[in-house]
Amino acid sequence: MKKELPRNRMRKRSIRLSFILCIIGGLLLLRLMWVQIIEGHHYEEMALNQTEGVQTLYSPRGTIYDRNGRELAFSIMVKSFYADPGTMNVSPEEAAKELAPLLHQKEGDLVKDLSQDSRFVWLERVMDPEDSDKVIALIKEKKWKGFGFFDESRRFYPNDSMAANVLGFVGLDDKGLDGLEMALDELIRGGANKQHILTDARGNPILKSAMAPYRAKKEKSVYLTIDQNIQFYAERALDRAMTSTHASGGIIIVMDPKTGAILALG
Repeated sequence: MKKELPRNRMRKRSIRLSFILCIIGGLLLLRLMWVQIIEGHHYEEMALNQTEGVQTLYSPRGTIYDRNGRELAFSIMVKSFYADPGTMNVSPEEAAKELAPLLHQKEGDLVKDLSQDSRFVWLERVMDPEDSDKVIALIKEKKWKGFGFFDESRRFYPNDSMAANVLGFVGLDDKGLDGLEMALDELIRGGANKQHILTDARGNPILKSAMAPYRAKKEKSVYLTIDQNIQFYAERALDRAMTSTHASGGIIIVMDPKTGAILALG
């Protein structure tokens, strides 16, 4: 009988342990049912609030022409480059070494960006087409994952600084900040289109949820009374006059004597 005591004790311990585990399992099951049935709607709303956002996309701005239909300012869709550090199959150091010369950035800055605890990091906005083509080729060659591109509108001024004081300029968000770009912003600014996207807890777009193709309507363009050729010679004349007189500033206006239309302004 004494030899059977340890066996009985083990059996009793096993029964007690099984009983305790059943109680714990039952409590967990009750909690799970409570969360799913009673609080399910609440947590569902919280999840949606954390993972859904709205991205506003704009179509290209309208073109600004001179009186003869020559482009003074126009927009095209270009690539903006982003990374998802959480899905990259290459180390931040290796990627930064290859990308730095193509993005014209410091290698250390890229390592810092690519090491962030985030699902979405901008690496370069509104890239030159040549640069984006090189980056795309590199990613394909290396078979990298965790990188992507987003189409955005970029403003170009084909005559460089000519008529810059008249035309003004736009910011990174494609909003007019000076000159005619600001004065006519409501008329020529690209139309807004809102789409629902997935975001992380910080509100940053996740992966390709914000990368859906977007083809917006063409926006309104404007024709100025400015003549590109006359503007060019007027600015040269003003520069020579300021140089010869050592003036700190000057203004030149060329008008059509018959209609009063401004042909050049500098």
